[in-house]
Amino acid sequence: MTTNGATRQDEARPPPQPLPPPLAYMRRVLRDHYQDHLPAPPDRFGRREFGFIFWPRQPGPPPFVRHLAFRTRDDYARTFMRRVPWHAYYSTAYYQSPGERRMVDKGWLGAELIFDLDADHLPDAKAMTFEEQLAAVKIEFRKLLDEFLLGDFGFGEDDMYLTFSGGRGYHCHVTTDSVLGLDSRARREIVDYVTGKGVHDRRLIWTETRRWRDGAYEQETRHLRFPKPDLPGWSGRVGRGVLGVVEEVRDLPWDEAVRRLTQYDGIGPAKAEAFLDKVRDPRVVERMREGWADQGPAVERFLSREAVQRGVVALGEGETDEPVTADVKRLIRLPDSLHGKTGLRVVRLTLDELADFDPLVDAVALPMGPEDRVVSPKGGSFTLAGERYVLPEGEPMAIPRAAAFFAVASRLAVPAER
Repeated sequence: MTTNGATRQDEARPPPQPLPPPLAYMRRVLRDHYQDHLPAPPDRFGRREFGFIFWPRQPGPPPFVRHLAFRTRDDYARTFMRRVPWHAYYSTAYYQSPGERRMVDKGWLGAELIFDLDADHLPDAKAMTFEEQLAAVKIEFRKLLDEFLLGDFGFGEDDMYLTFSGGRGYHCHVTTDSVLGLDSRARREIVDYVTGKGVHDRRLIWTETRRWRDGAYEQETRHLRFPKPDLPGWSGRVGRGVLGVVEEVRDLPWDEAVRRLTQYDGIGPAKAEAFLDKVRDPRVVERMREGWADQGPAVERFLSREAVQRGVVALGEGETDEPVTADVKRLIRLPDSLHGKTGLRVVRLTLDELADFDPLVDAVALPMGPEDRVVSPKGGSFTLAGERYVLPEGEPMAIPRAAAFFAVASRLAVPAER
């Protein structure tokens, strides 16, 4: 111990450094925003753990501080105003003592059932623009809600609430009492069902053989069978998936359809063309609506894989690759806080509001009035609040604060020197 009370470890730690200009700018904007728009504390906030990513004052990743709890709303507000978190999170679980540092000492009381969908988990996400990612993940999120939560699981609208994450995804919180006590194993079973794990093993598409005698000869026919599309659960989902695949391939230009089919093992040009000939016959498609198809094993594998893939939902994973839904101690973004990589607000939504919700308009919380000067080292463009911004390479440009923060936070630009 040194004479002034600091440890030798403290002496070895480098002194805090000034924030780089991009981070200093973002912190200043968030501080001004939170002065007038403090996120409302979540329900039962005295039973919640909080976590914040603060601004890095030393080399290395920014500090993520968790195991925080607040006794009063004033304590909560003071932390926001004094430290201005870059990202704000709270626990989906309730605890007896949420501020304890060891999880075993917190006294777990239950947890909301969380579904986290992010554009990162979508096929071909890297080839999409930000706007395309937001549109695609919204479609996937709606499938989760309609097909699984409201459909197969039978939850009601009052049993859940939704949020836009402020980034590239959506969260669903199921809060009904029946799910709060579920352990990780039970939640993982829900994950497995939604993601289609084991569906292929259930043989929802199969081959049926019929034999009969024609005089002195025995005849045999083999037909591909699959569930009718109006059946409940995964059976009907696979049936609808088969018809969807057939209609999609049938409507492609001939050469493109053949190319797609021949990507699968066992399907050569001849089999692909024979399949296309059949599915372009309305009578064949009508028989398929009744669960019948006259196809070989290679086409069976193709239809099975494509049908199941259409039905599954890609759920997000945490830092340890544990599915978020199965994590009973998960921290998730705080509603009404701003996402530090976009400046967009974490917006709480109803099912009705989700239909017309446009994140790049409805989640814009920073002002569009005052303008800030930014410069893009490589140039770039983006859309926000209905406006298209094109940043020329190396030229300072004054744009509305919400757009400037978005550009700086997403590393398209840096604050221009005054």
